Amino acid sequence: MKEQDYRSLRHPSQLGKIFSRLTVVEQSKSTKGKRVWLCQCECGNKHRATTYMLTSGQVKSCGCLKTDSKLIARRTGKNPYSLSPTGGMPSKTE
Repeated sequence: MKEQDYRSLRHPSQLGKIFSRLTVVEQSKSTKGKRVWLCQCECGNKHRATTYMLTSGQVKSCGCLKTDSKLIARRTGKNPYSLSPTGGMPSKTE
């Protein structure tokens, strides 16, 4: 097997996978030895993210999710961070 074949076994392709609002469209140029993917967001914007950022959940959208959460919070009068899928940060009294 060539070096490229071994590398693809260690780091499987993310093409076509969906991570929250992002769908991986193509592999972008790697930076600092990390694989970078070009993703299409549900809102239509494009966003680049590393494999780790996608698989760990650090990136869920191009930034539109944060904006949407703020708009919903403004309408309902709730804290925008309590509307996140993780439920926000726990309070210090717990």
